[in-house]
Amino acid sequence: AYLPPQVLSAGLVSTSGGRLSVLGNDLGPISESNALDYVRVRGWKGDIINCASPEVVVDNTEVQCDLPEGSGKSLDVQISTGGQASDYEKVFRYEAPVIENVQ
Repeated sequence: AYLPPQVLSAGLVSTSGGRLSVLGNDLGPISESNALDYVRVRGWKGDIINCASPEVVVDNTEVQCDLPEGSGKSLDVQISTGGQASDYEKVFRYEAPVIENVQ
C-alpha cells in the first residue's frame, strides 16, 4: 500500500492558460506516470477544471500539466495517483491580469 498524494504548492499560470507545476509528496515515479490519474483545480465558482496531459517530472515530488485559461486566487488543487486522491489544497492562483492599453 502506498501513501495518498499530498499537494504542497503550485506555480503561477497566466490567465491565458499554460503549464502548471505542482509540488507535493507521494506523487509517483516518472517511470509510472500512467499511474497519475488526474490533476484538478477547483475554480472560484466551484467548477472543476481538469488539467490536461498530467505527468510526473520529478520522482514523487513534482507534477506538471496544461491548464486552460482562467482567473482566480486561493484555488484548490487535487491530484490522484494510483486511485488515491489528495485532499484539495488552496495553493494555486492565476497571475494577475495586466492592462496594456486604455483608449
